[in-house]
Amino acid sequence: MTNPSAFLTGSSPEVVQQFVRGELAEYFATSVNPGAAERDARSIPFTADVFEPIARLGLLGFLLPRELGGGGGDRRTFGLILEQIGFYCDELELASLVSMYADLVSVIAASGRNDLLATYVAPMIRGELFATFAYTERTDALSFTSRAVKHGNRYVLRGEKCLQTGGHLAGVFLTYVRDEHDDLKLFLLERSDPGMHIEPVATAGFRAAGLTRLELRDVEVSEQRVIARVDALSHAQRFLNDRRLFVACPMIGRMQSILNSCVTHLGSVIRYGAPLTQHQAVQAKLGRMFARTQTSRAVLHDALQRWTSNDRNQLFDPISSAAKYTIVENAIELARDALYLTGWQGYSTNLPYERMLRGFMSGIAGQTAQDVIELLLGNHVVTEVVLSSHKKAVNV
Repeated sequence: MTNPSAFLTGSSPEVVQQFVRGELAEYFATSVNPGAAERDARSIPFTADVFEPIARLGLLGFLLPRELGGGGGDRRTFGLILEQIGFYCDELELASLVSMYADLVSVIAASGRNDLLATYVAPMIRGELFATFAYTERTDALSFTSRAVKHGNRYVLRGEKCLQTGGHLAGVFLTYVRDEHDDLKLFLLERSDPGMHIEPVATAGFRAAGLTRLELRDVEVSEQRVIARVDALSHAQRFLNDRRLFVACPMIGRMQSILNSCVTHLGSVIRYGAPLTQHQAVQAKLGRMFARTQTSRAVLHDALQRWTSNDRNQLFDPISSAAKYTIVENAIELARDALYLTGWQGYSTNLPYERMLRGFMSGIAGQTAQDVIELLLGNHVVTEVVLSSHKKAVNV
């Protein structure tokens, strides 16, 4: 199967679940999940071969138009696929990387340049080349310290990008740098370019994602490597706006998996002559976990459905941003509940809940930090109320 989008687009969540279960569940259970705990304990990122079955299914090119060699799929369906990957795969990192690789293929293809299609896009669809997004610095985008200085028809780049997801596998770095006129540009850099210094970043969780730090030590590239020459800040905002919800999609699947395994585990523990699942205090906490999961799923599916219409702000969509915020908060609390219910076993590596808690916490910073989303949503609601009041006053 090379084009699942042909029959999945517009399908129900149940049909998407059947597809992922039929095509990938066994692969995850036998080839990926058994190594999850060791990868986390030893900070071992995924190897490239892990993505081969996913590439064969056409998922890395799912969002790319068919005329460019992709599947022509829609973002709603892809989000549902990510949700199910999150359920069947024990590591959030895999779904996150799959979504990023699929998104970045589309970014490069959207440049409209035929030379990039053969060099980068085609091998990325096949899983032979990987890309990452080098944006984050230790300051906001308006104060980026990385600089690109033009010399004739070439640029020399210097600076630091402090965090990239999947940088360990990336042969391509889509890198946002300000030029000498303080205009933000998007450069396509290759791992082999002289002056590219890449090193791993140690993190509390999300370790299989291969996070890296990129230092630009006088990296010299031609003008042909500039993907966005003007207003790359808006380009980045649109990319992050779309990415934000994809970060949350696999969390729903993981939440459901945790809830299921927690019920199974507690049902095997006998206390006062009865399984823990028969104790009302335990049932109440499981009920709260169920509510968090179902609420998060409803919020996610509503936000995904909005992608089928034009009712979205391309630079900052408050609904999808609120969905990401809510899902991350609920996921963290659900993992905490699982730890409370399972005690020392949940805190140990006997059960995966402490690892899942650390994985969910990656969402605090991922694709716009939670506190920044709070600020943006607060600004949005103030603006909406003020505009609404102004319209009422005008109509009186």
